[in-house]
Amino acid sequence: MIKHLINEKPILVYPSLAAKIGLKESIVLNVIKSEIETQKILFDGCLFARITASDFLFLLPFLGNSSLKNTLESLEYKGLVRKEIAIENPTYRAFYYSLTTDVLGD
Repeated sequence: MIKHLINEKPILVYPSLAAKIGLKESIVLNVIKSEIETQKILFDGCLFARITASDFLFLLPFLGNSSLKNTLESLEYKGLVRKEIAIENPTYRAFYYSLTTDVLGD
């Protein structure tokens, strides 16, 4: 039996997807996909996941705030994710994220 190096969930990276859209984009996209599969929030005919910046940074501690923001903006610009505001106030912000295409081939 193969054990993980440390006791945490590993991050899956698809090499061909990373080559096409970027490594950070591929990782963040897969996190969004995983959260959608877990949360399954149906809105406007699409499945979404509610994810805060803190959630992302907990799951991806190697990304800083600015890198995360740039990566999410890149995914939106490329048309791979849809973002809707869930909660917005001066101290707390959350968004709903959905994949806009079957980019991961599932």
